[in-house]
Amino acid sequence: MQDSAARAKWVTFGVLLAVLGAVVLVLALAGGGSGGGGDRLVLERSVGRAGLMEIVASVPEALNKPRVARGKRSVGLECKDGTGQVILRGRHQWPFIYEEGYPLPHTHQAASEGELERISRCRVIGTTEKVEGELGLRG
Repeated sequence: MQDSAARAKWVTFGVLLAVLGAVVLVLALAGGGSGGGGDRLVLERSVGRAGLMEIVASVPEALNKPRVARGKRSVGLECKDGTGQVILRGRHQWPFIYEEGYPLPHTHQAASEGELERISRCRVIGTTEKVEGELGLRG
């Protein structure tokens, strides 16, 4: 009788460990671990060299790899307003460029003053990872 009670405890313990392991795996795959999975795109309003308004979209170096875009040479950049309406779309070279004066690999997306006023979020389309971020409020 003691053997069957001890065995039942071990089986219950094993089942609990399996369930806990599955939950941890699901959270890790869904981006629930450290880093979150989103907000990996740093967005800044800027004035380009030609004097035109633009968004500079930067990504961490670890994401700026050909494999992240499945080897494709370009990705999309899509920017939306607070209601989810697409305000701006563009195609950009991937991986993003390294340029003197910028700490991260990035791309430049031309935008009008009106578009910049309306945009709240942008995302990179065509990557295996979720790459998105918020355009901060004007300072």
